[in-house]
Amino acid sequence: MSQPPAKTNLLADQPEAPTARLSAFDFMSSDRPLDALLPQLKESHIPFAPIHPRLLEMADDANAAQWVMLWWGDLASEQLLFKQLAKLVEATLLAELSRTPAQRRERNPRYTGLHLLQLVESRLDTSRPLRPFGLTRNIDTAPGRGWMSLVEREAKRTGVALPAEPVAHFAVTIRHPEGELGAKLEQVEAMLRDRLADEIWGNTPGVPSRLAATFIEEVFHTKIPPTLDGLRTLEMLLVSQQAGAIRWIPPMLFQTLCDFIGVLGQTLFDRDIAWALCEPDGDFCTPPLLRLALASGKHIHIPIGLHLVQWCLLPLQPGEQPASLADWVADQFTGAEA
Repeated sequence: MSQPPAKTNLLADQPEAPTARLSAFDFMSSDRPLDALLPQLKESHIPFAPIHPRLLEMADDANAAQWVMLWWGDLASEQLLFKQLAKLVEATLLAELSRTPAQRRERNPRYTGLHLLQLVESRLDTSRPLRPFGLTRNIDTAPGRGWMSLVEREAKRTGVALPAEPVAHFAVTIRHPEGELGAKLEQVEAMLRDRLADEIWGNTPGVPSRLAATFIEEVFHTKIPPTLDGLRTLEMLLVSQQAGAIRWIPPMLFQTLCDFIGVLGQTLFDRDIAWALCEPDGDFCTPPLLRLALASGKHIHIPIGLHLVQWCLLPLQPGEQPASLADWVADQFTGAEA
């Protein structure tokens, strides 16, 4: 795949601020909670919120872990429960998928599940707000002392009085590509991680796509041209259509997909696209973001990383058949003012 034209500029050099930004989300060691979604949550006392804005990370072993969310305050509506969970789930997935190759070589856990512990009685019907995340009730309402010791520590820092046992435990599996497909994708992922070295997303627009196309042709014997058909092939390889679980995409390949869509905007639709420079701040990296320049001089910011999390990773419902990424890209770049 050829590199995009020289007209590419970096969002970091532009005065306009992105319209959608996620807060800092620093990762801690495998036996401690993830650090705060918001910078002020790094303080020893954590402000209270009905859905706790920090996730706990429970290690299964040295290379595998699960995420745990805490619901321990009254919520006025199902809609509010959904909105608070959406912010936390999407930020968590996006933060992990946006880490640099260097960060992934240093620490690369395999997340296998996402859990919600309900620690307060509620009259809300949870089925509707939890369904988009694939969270279903687990009969094991007491996940174990290892988990609860983390919850108790977090409750002490937040000033929350815990019940003797969780009211309910909801869980969803994080499904990774399996079998021969999974093994080959992991091979391409490792090749990208090693070749991109200390690269930061957005620093060299088009390079991740070109490398991925080369490695996929080598491993899968399949070409990925910079076309909508190439995007359809990438989607077929990377995006599971199985319902009921979070559909994991290897992070370097996820970032490649974000880059590929920017490349198509430039080369196929002849649009003026800028890449954000996703520099790390500690362990956190700002997520992939594109900017589309309009003839009027205005700009449209496309939070491509967040969009792909919502479109490609969050669970499908039984019988759901979403539109293809290629259709969305064509609509995105032809529907806006030229």
